[in-house]
Amino acid sequence: MNIKKEYITYAAYSKSEEIRISSSSGGVFTHLAERVLSNNGVVFGAMFDENFNVVHNYIDSADELKKLRGSKYVKSKTGNSFKKAKEFLDMGKNVYFSGTPCQIAGLKAFLKKDYDNLITQDVICHSSPDPKVWRKYIDYIQSECGVSAEDVFFRHKSTGWKDYSITIDLADGDRLTQKASENRYMKGFLKNIYLCDSCYNCRFKGDNYFSDITLGDFWGIENVLPGFSDDKGVSLVLIRSAKGKKIFDEISPNLIISDTDYKRASAYNSALLRSAEKDKHREKFYYKFNNGNIADAEFEKLMKKYCDDSFNVRIKRKIKKVLKG
Repeated sequence: MNIKKEYITYAAYSKSEEIRISSSSGGVFTHLAERVLSNNGVVFGAMFDENFNVVHNYIDSADELKKLRGSKYVKSKTGNSFKKAKEFLDMGKNVYFSGTPCQIAGLKAFLKKDYDNLITQDVICHSSPDPKVWRKYIDYIQSECGVSAEDVFFRHKSTGWKDYSITIDLADGDRLTQKASENRYMKGFLKNIYLCDSCYNCRFKGDNYFSDITLGDFWGIENVLPGFSDDKGVSLVLIRSAKGKKIFDEISPNLIISDTDYKRASAYNSALLRSAEKDKHREKFYYKFNNGNIADAEFEKLMKKYCDDSFNVRIKRKIKKVLKG
């Protein structure tokens, strides 16, 4: 897909070590949200409900930002969030709506007009995994552990930003942590096995974005801006409108920022430009998954069969490690 426009492009991360470490990338989202909240606004984004389903909802206090911070690798249910956002906008309240590119496009179509008091921000979206698979996975984990989950972090940085971990805190005080590169749910997601159907032919790539700001991980930062590469997280920031530029300038004193080149940045972030490719085993996976109506033991076998790396891939990975020294 050709790049049609040059957007104002930055590499950025928070000056606050606490915010940066607790964020998936560089912490820019937190500062944008705090800016809107400080002006008596509300912030919409993806959060877990009490059963760890991922839903879109809003917060009106900085104390609640933890709910929205961090990636959620599950398609969120937007529910009545578009309607609620419109109610706030019509009241004259400042609204910051964060979501995937298709969700921002959906919001704009629902609103049917521009609002000066609306800031929209989407993410560089690899794809959205099927909520039914996530539901089965978290139920399976809780069943195996014999205790309920209390918190989930898809992008915990205890093992670094690039080699991040999925972490589940349990009600008995235990913590389950596994590198994403070794976790079956994350491997199945990154292998594109159980993505939502529309993600394989996403209409919101390249220049077809509707947001004021796009945020994502600045993968390839070590090649584009080596001085920013400390494995704590760097945000790739694309400014797509005058409103986006204005609010980003307002939070810039809280950030370490460098101008960068859109074409170079997008070269290492293919999800900006291209849809995910369907895995050849997807149909076989879903035939056996049967919408989640599968016993735990069979689900474990299914995930092991289709999400684990093949023998040849494991051998190639070991060889690569040896060659790197």
